[in-house]
Amino acid sequence: MKLLKIVFSLLFLSITFVGQTKVKITKAEYQNRPQFKIDAKGYTAFFDIQGGGFSRLMDNDGNDWIAFKKEPWDKVPESAASSFRGLPNLVFMQEDGGCGHPGFYNCTSEMVTKNKIKTISKSGKWAWEWTFNDNFAELEIIKTDTSRGYWFLYEGPVGGKYDPKNCLWANNLHGFQKDLVSLNKSEVINGNWQWVSFGNPENKYVFSIVQENQDSYTDFFSWMGNSKDGLDAEDGMVVFGFGRDKKPLLKGTNKYKIGFQKI
Repeated sequence: MKLLKIVFSLLFLSITFVGQTKVKITKAEYQNRPQFKIDAKGYTAFFDIQGGGFSRLMDNDGNDWIAFKKEPWDKVPESAASSFRGLPNLVFMQEDGGCGHPGFYNCTSEMVTKNKIKTISKSGKWAWEWTFNDNFAELEIIKTDTSRGYWFLYEGPVGGKYDPKNCLWANNLHGFQKDLVSLNKSEVINGNWQWVSFGNPENKYVFSIVQENQDSYTDFFSWMGNSKDGLDAEDGMVVFGFGRDKKPLLKGTNKYKIGFQKI
């Protein structure tokens, strides 16, 4: 287990620090909403312009690891298969709630270079930039509302489908493992992690998220099905959060990297 953790860590670091980019960003539409489509060597993504977050994130086999949908909207637990999904889903409730989350209308986003998108909340209190490279993307949080916290969430179907009983995940403290905890039953795993990875043995890609700055905030992992069946539901998503407990915990600026690794 320890060896697997070390090997995978080296594999992921090898993609996060490689080279320049031939990324292409174009205007598109998804779920009847304006998007930026990012075509890169190692992934394809759709970025919701008004929401300021990803609505789709596809590996090179076309599996969508987010698969946001507008309907059903904001229903527990049904929306685990639709509108709860997204990345990074930064701002929760209150003023600016939904900033960083597909499906909302609280942001403006624009291309600032050939491989960079900048998002600003309509209130002007939040700002971040995504820089896209061949095999990874980097988020830099550059301005936050200092009166409140935020979190970084990944909510979507690992490998393109809801299959928690076959999926694996890993973090910098443990190797790949199977944890069948159901948010439908208020079951969660908390920790303090630097990076996490997700995969399904039926898919040849692993998706990883790295938080560059070390902190002491609680992080969060669980599964959420779109019905009372929880882990056995027809559809659903993984729920992972840096700086997530009962409320958003992150403060100040930060950087994150996301990317796929073929294994």
